[in-house]
Amino acid sequence: MIDAKSRMQDFRKSFRYRVIAKIEVSKDGNRQASGSVIDISRDGVSFQTYTSLSVGDRYLVSIDGFGSFDATIVRAFSSNLFAAQFDVNEQRKRRIDTAISDLLGVDANRQEEAAKGAKPASSLTSETAKANA
Repeated sequence: MIDAKSRMQDFRKSFRYRVIAKIEVSKDGNRQASGSVIDISRDGVSFQTYTSLSVGDRYLVSIDGFGSFDATIVRAFSSNLFAAQFDVNEQRKRRIDTAISDLLGVDANRQEEAAKGAKPASSLTSETAKANA
């Protein structure tokens, strides 16, 4: 039986990797929220905050170890759990890939290998990511 979370991974453009990182969310130069990253990919991030955010709104997200990115909130799983899509060009996405590779010891650019059996990010930790590299 395939659960909704597994099916959701099938529709994503890229794999998500679990990380422990601090995130700050701001709009028009004012901090709106802070919290913790749950997982990240070259296309977006899911995170938990201490403040509610609005789906559809665009923010600047600053993630420790990764940098700052314009992003749009695309999903609210609860009042404090969100998914955001990065609004960045391919060059910035490559920088995110590099940061994932450097921090987790995986080659985030190897999408073919990932599609052929690498575990989805929902099951990765930094230890298992290294084992799967």
